[in-house]
Amino acid sequence: MLKNEAVWRHLLVLTGEGKRRTTLGEISSALGLQTSTVQRALERPRQMGIIETGPFGLVCRDPERLLLYWATHRNFQDEVLGEFCTGLSTVQIEKNLPGGSR
Repeated sequence: MLKNEAVWRHLLVLTGEGKRRTTLGEISSALGLQTSTVQRALERPRQMGIIETGPFGLVCRDPERLLLYWATHRNFQDEVLGEFCTGLSTVQIEKNLPGGSR
């Protein structure tokens, strides 16, 4: 995962936990990143109005838009570990998954 993606993910996790307000310092220490890296990762979401910064830190105003923005930048091809071909149909594969009772 790229550093920008780690920052966006961290913000989304915080928002999911009900904590919308945080600071650059908190994010950088939680992720072990430089504050300038965190600031750069939040530059475009800030311009889009997804994140708002102020004297008391930053607030994620629209987590759904942040998730969509992140999704447009993901490159899943780099994360594919392997491709496999089976003679099974999709329904059969889903039945073989743990908890798959279709």
